[in-house]
Amino acid sequence: MRIRGVAARMAAGATVATLAATLVATGAIAPSPGAPARPRMEGRTSIVRRGPVPAGTMASLHTDIPTEMVGMSWDGPPDAELEVRTREATGAWSAWQAAATDDDIGPDATSKEFRRQSTAGPVWIGENRREIQVRVNQGVVANLRVHTIHSPQAATPAGWSVPGASAEPAPPAIISRAQWGADESFRTFAPGCDGTVSYASTVRNAIVHHTDNTNNYSPDQTASIIRGIYYFHTHTNQWCDIGYNFLVDRFGRVWEGRYGGITKAVVGAHAGGYNTGSTGVSLIGEFGSAPVPAAMYNALRSLLAWKFGYHGIDAGGQVAVVAGAFPASKFPEGSTVVLPTISGHRDVDQTSCPGQFAYGLLPQLRRDVQHDVMTAPAFPFGGWTPTPGGAGVLTLDGYGDLHPAGSQPAVEPGAFWPGWAIARGATREATGGYVLDGWGGLHPYGGAPDRTAGLYLSGWDIMRGLARGPVADSGWALDGWGGLHPFGGAPLVQAAYWPGWDIARGVATGGARAGGYTVDGWGGVHPFGAAPPRTGSASWPGWDIARGIAVRPDGVSGYVLDGFGGLHPFGGAPALTVFHYTAGSDEARGITLNEKGTGGWVVDTVGRLWPVGDEPQVAPSLTWGGLNLGRAVVAAPSTTPATTP
Repeated sequence: MRIRGVAARMAAGATVATLAATLVATGAIAPSPGAPARPRMEGRTSIVRRGPVPAGTMASLHTDIPTEMVGMSWDGPPDAELEVRTREATGAWSAWQAAATDDDIGPDATSKEFRRQSTAGPVWIGENRREIQVRVNQGVVANLRVHTIHSPQAATPAGWSVPGASAEPAPPAIISRAQWGADESFRTFAPGCDGTVSYASTVRNAIVHHTDNTNNYSPDQTASIIRGIYYFHTHTNQWCDIGYNFLVDRFGRVWEGRYGGITKAVVGAHAGGYNTGSTGVSLIGEFGSAPVPAAMYNALRSLLAWKFGYHGIDAGGQVAVVAGAFPASKFPEGSTVVLPTISGHRDVDQTSCPGQFAYGLLPQLRRDVQHDVMTAPAFPFGGWTPTPGGAGVLTLDGYGDLHPAGSQPAVEPGAFWPGWAIARGATREATGGYVLDGWGGLHPYGGAPDRTAGLYLSGWDIMRGLARGPVADSGWALDGWGGLHPFGGAPLVQAAYWPGWDIARGVATGGARAGGYTVDGWGGVHPFGAAPPRTGSASWPGWDIARGIAVRPDGVSGYVLDGFGGLHPFGGAPALTVFHYTAGSDEARGITLNEKGTGGWVVDTVGRLWPVGDEPQVAPSLTWGGLNLGRAVVAAPSTTPATTP
């Protein structure tokens, strides 16, 4: 069934509404604007053993404040192993809990926050504990200090509500710092911390962590745990804020971490050497020996789908990062490291974080996040900022979304089929144009008037391309047999025709657009209308490898695109430099030229844009690794047709 005009927008809205309903079902719900009164945080530091502390030593401490979280620090190498336990209300001692060392997380070594010290924790031990024991299991430790933190509960924020629908995947409800009781004065506690925020140019990837402490906490205790981590990071580790950008609890709630804005590229202190350009999300709990709860996974998925959609990150792709300085980095400083855009902490630093159960979910998480991003309409693409000046183009994916690149502002798609790759081609006028579906439906965008092509075959995926006609908002739709179907006043014409043989691959016009050319899968170029016959510079009889055609402003010359990215001139067109060619890899899917015909861009199966001729590289607003959804690319057309020789 065709989806056109208002119906398309209603369908897109329904998709977002469905996702919002899913967020409710998974527990990712939004807090009200109000925040509870900030609880009073207290901390004490006690030296429990002076001098060397050999492995096997146990130290006891009675603290004068009710304690919920415990951390340790010491002099010596950071790779010691320590445990903590506490006397419970029954008088019995709890089981020993490992205190994860902090040598594998933190700020980059070049950051103003970086400190050379050895710490572990904090560990959630329950509520109002006073008797604590610490044990050194391994490592060289001296002057062992225990940090007890009183992080009392506060009233849980009330009035949860679902956020309004947005164009990207809807944001999961994110509990703000004010709502969980962050004391903003902590951000200036440590030396050198003045409360300013460090930002990267953009967010390029996510790194998943776990806090490596208790899994046994109630909904009302989550905020206490986060406040305790915040206190430990700022007071004991001497960082300028909590290290993580976001935290997710086992009940499916998302919490704002580091200060600076949830839509911004805030540089955290979560993965030393790899903080800039990454967003760090920590699962509250320990997932080396316990599975990740479904509600927690769903909330993590919702958070990353929104964050990746906002910033235009391909969850199915990879990113090349340069390793920064950090003692526990797995890679030398300055080396280029290629990572999945959703990685685990263990991928970059010497750690087991986020635990084997969480780490094992990452492949599925990448697929789920990519699905959520690609099946939500991209307009208005909240995080997209067009570059000032220069080239601007639109790419079309198989679901009907139009993705801006370069100086191109976002446009609302005329139709959207989430999960159904039925879009086949696109044209562009000055501000808008048309998207063609495989059945022959034309879907206007950017203010173009409604048009109907000359052929519509419901249920039959037969259309293969779209070209502009001689007047505005006119053109021809190409079917797989070579038939041309006019719309908007374009005349009835015919190029080569192969009834019953799906071999036509593209159509293009130029100049006065009184005619143009089609290309077949073997590379044959076929004129129609006023265009004279031309011989192509490439032909592959029996090999269906041609993928697109572009006509220069003279209307009688142009280029055939093959699947490897090769560009083959016809009609006297000059050769153009090709900046991306991969022999044997059928990836190229569409081509557009600039208004002078001296360059342009090729789009590939995953939405990447490759320049040809004299055009520069332009960054796409979104790619879709592995999905084979690239369909077409269109640039701003020439408004003055060239004179036909």
